Amino acid sequence: MTYTGRTWREGRFWVVEVEGVGVTQAKRLSQVDEMARDLVAIMLRVPVDEVGVEIRIDLDEPVGAEVEEAKRLRSEALKLQEAATKASRAAAAHLREAGLSTNDVGTLLGISHQRVHQLLTGR
Repeated sequence: MTYTGRTWREGRFWVVEVEGVGVTQAKRLSQVDEMARDLVAIMLRVPVDEVGVEIRIDLDEPVGAEVEEAKRLRSEALKLQEAATKASRAAAAHLREAGLSTNDVGTLLGISHQRVHQLLTGR
């Protein structure tokens, strides 16, 4: 069973509201999911391991927008890092095939010779 809920900060606590079930609170955001699942299990008398709750975190603006922008940029950075690794792996392989040492390949790519080895062995 999956329920929907939301949480927001009130004073020193996170208020957790599960739609159609009730309200509880948590001291830390990392506890919200567990508290929401426990609330559903207790109120509806079902095993907690059968309960899922999708929580929306409500933040005041502009903080909410800043959080979303940070997440978006981290996601974009991860994609760029993956692309850079792929490009570095291809360049390292071609440079080694051309007879360059791992030290020279590292110098050309701006990485250590150990990283060149990792790229060439698929690590």
